[in-house]
Amino acid sequence: MNKKPGKEAPLAEVLLSMLPEGVAAAAAAASEGDSPAVRQRKQEILEASLRVFSRKGFDGSRTREIAQEAGTSEATIFKYFPTKRHLMFAIIEPLVETIGRPLFMRPVEKILESQKGRPLEETLTLIMIDRWRILSKNERLIFLLYTEASRNPELIEVMKGIVIPQVLRYLEPLFAEASASGEIRSDLSPRFLTRSFLFQVFGFLALVRFHSETFALDEAERDITATVSLFVRGLAPREGEFK
Repeated sequence: MNKKPGKEAPLAEVLLSMLPEGVAAAAAAASEGDSPAVRQRKQEILEASLRVFSRKGFDGSRTREIAQEAGTSEATIFKYFPTKRHLMFAIIEPLVETIGRPLFMRPVEKILESQKGRPLEETLTLIMIDRWRILSKNERLIFLLYTEASRNPELIEVMKGIVIPQVLRYLEPLFAEASASGEIRSDLSPRFLTRSFLFQVFGFLALVRFHSETFALDEAERDITATVSLFVRGLAPREGEFK
């Protein structure tokens, strides 16, 4: 892989290096209605793209090189993938599902399963501490994702289409249940509460992690607990609401 000394690899290269075996086949199969022959051709093109991207990096690769690697023409590539970026995202999208879900969502699923019937504040605290630990352990990958997304809005769209619906699926029912039981005020929608909590989580993590000289934490989990407590107590039912 061609990289300048002392510089981080672009996100595309990092992600491509993490691709599990068979992901090109999964990406090729993602288009419904394709014939077996078309799927096979797409898979060959995607596998060739992987090899070329890995050797030369995304920016250093050319579609004519990918065509030569795949044993086809550039016209055939453009028939299925209008641009080189379409090739990259055809590969990255199943990767986000393969890696992103286990990394970011399964821990939340486990917390919610173990916390059924427990207070909302306790559950949200565990979720936020878990997010902190994931950020701490995967700081380089997440920083690369943030950096690359600032240059490639398409990557944000891929992430939003996979991650955000899952987040809403887990958190909205949690807030709806707490609201229905009288644990928190009932005049705010679960969608609004989910969005507000996500602002709290991501704002807190970003400030502390990327501006540590200003927002240093001596005891991260203690401060997270206090932050969630402030959030949940601000949602306490108004006087007389459940009487």
